[in-house]
Amino acid sequence: MAFVYYDNNTNGIYDAGDKAAEGYLVMLNTVSFKTDSKGNLNYRSLPFGKYALKQIIQKGWYYDEAEIDLNRHNYVLQIPLHQNGTVKGNINYDFNAKTAMEFEPKLGGIIFNIYRNEQLLQRMVTDDNGEFVFFLESGKYRIELNENSLPANTFVERTDAEVDVEAGKIVTMEPFVIKVKEKKIRVKKFGT
Repeated sequence: MAFVYYDNNTNGIYDAGDKAAEGYLVMLNTVSFKTDSKGNLNYRSLPFGKYALKQIIQKGWYYDEAEIDLNRHNYVLQIPLHQNGTVKGNINYDFNAKTAMEFEPKLGGIIFNIYRNEQLLQRMVTDDNGEFVFFLESGKYRIELNENSLPANTFVERTDAEVDVEAGKIVTMEPFVIKVKEKKIRVKKFGT
């Protein structure tokens, strides 16, 4: 059995102010379970062994991934849910069509790396509208545009930005502006 709850005071213990998570999905290995009205998951006949508790973010709440060693018949697991913050942003292009070098503009598939304490946590890509959304726990992060994912003949002047993420809040970042290299134009001057 597992008990899933919203850990509103983020102390990892079910206590005053916390609430059972009704209808929350939890994934063990590749199987998803849904909690009942009291935040419980009941499963029977699972063979002993190691199981991976895989993260599924829902409505701004998540649980920590973990490995569970199921080694007894009545195994009770408490799963505290933490609220995360949201980081939204986008890319756009800035160029002069007359002087820009040839390039294939793309909005989707631009890669962003997310760092915390200079450790790479994850990668995300922009959607077909050039937008991205990250769900992160509270803390300070560095969001970096991966220049290798840019189209040929383009560049960015600002490759990264620092963000402070707070639980339950949405941070909207300044757009990352992709510029296009300009053609070299030869000008002939005629003497008088």
